[in-house]
Amino acid sequence: MRYLTRFESFLLRIDAASLQFASEDWAKADIEFQKLARVDYNYYENQLSVSERAHVNQLCGRYMALKVKFYGQLNREKIEDLINKGAGFIEELVK
Repeated sequence: MRYLTRFESFLLRIDAASLQFASEDWAKADIEFQKLARVDYNYYENQLSVSERAHVNQLCGRYMALKVKFYGQLNREKIEDLINKGAGFIEELVK
């Protein structure tokens, strides 16, 4: 399906260039990602098989991971604080 091919191509481009990205590059990539992951997905969702929808979820996860890596390098301590807060939040919910 053309939608999946476009999404995969987008992710390959981002993956190849992400080490040289600046925050402005991520802002541009986010616009394209939102179009692929939300607008286009909503249009094609009913035409996708279960395995294709799972593949889209994996592509979304890979994009998010690349972005977290980038911002993680810039803000490692902030991310560690966020994880600790999240862990405390989850611990309190499970009580």
